[in-house]
Amino acid sequence: MAVRHSKRNGLVAESGSHRWCFLVLLISAPTHTFAATVTAVGTNGTIIGSDDGGQTWTPQPTPTNQELNAVDFIDVNDGWAVGHFDSTDDATILHTSNGGNSWQRIPSQRRFIAHAATFIDANQGWIAGSLATILHTSDGRSNWTDQVTGENDDS
Repeated sequence: MAVRHSKRNGLVAESGSHRWCFLVLLISAPTHTFAATVTAVGTNGTIIGSDDGGQTWTPQPTPTNQELNAVDFIDVNDGWAVGHFDSTDDATILHTSNGGNSWQRIPSQRRFIAHAATFIDANQGWIAGSLATILHTSDGRSNWTDQVTGENDDS
């Protein structure tokens, strides 16, 4: 397995035809400290999670078989995973509110490949991808607004 850092996808591990993108989430609160939670996304809609810093991994069920490129959590429960468009022609956007025990599809109503997701809280988030697409939500996922970049690059 080869591991490298990608500016677009963070830490990427590759083994044969499989590619994994990793996000390490360390959360501290004034009254609680959580163990390292690691979530990885990859081919065939695969999401795996670890609550022990990557010592053990658990597959998480997803409603897609599309390649996933990025994952972002705002806390140990709320997270988003994004990736390729599917048969509905929507970019794949998934959301969990229970730490990855289940994931729900969020309609994007846009055909593009999502490469990155960043949420600052449960309502404010951005998804960026191919065709110079940047989508913003201020209601957590129901409504997405295009943000103009002035570019049209499908890389």
